[in-house]
Amino acid sequence: MCDDSKTPIQRVVAGLTASGAGGVAKASPGIAVTSAGVMGFPIETWVSILTCCYLLFMLVGAMPKVIEALRYLYRLAKPKRESSISVTEVPDQSVTEKLEKVKHE
Repeated sequence: MCDDSKTPIQRVVAGLTASGAGGVAKASPGIAVTSAGVMGFPIETWVSILTCCYLLFMLVGAMPKVIEALRYLYRLAKPKRESSISVTEVPDQSVTEKLEKVKHE
C-alpha cells in the first residue's frame, strides 16, 4: 500500500536523495581516477601498486593453507619411528594352572 503520511514533496525529495547517493557511489571510482590523473599521478603506477597490494593480501591469506600442506608432506616423507617401549609377554603360571584344571573337568 502507499504511505499517505508523507506529502508529495517529501516523497520526491526522498527519491532524489536515495538515487543521488547511489549515483555518487557509482561515480566515485571514475572521479578518483580522474582526480589522480589531474594531480599528476600516472594511473598505470596506481594500478601496479594496488595490484601488488592485492597480491600480498592474497599471499598472506593463503599462507596457513601452504604451511599445513607442507607439514602434511613432511609427515608423509618422514620415516616412521619405531616405538621405544618393549613389550615382553610372560605367561602367568596361576592362570595357566586354573585353565588346565577347567579343561580336565
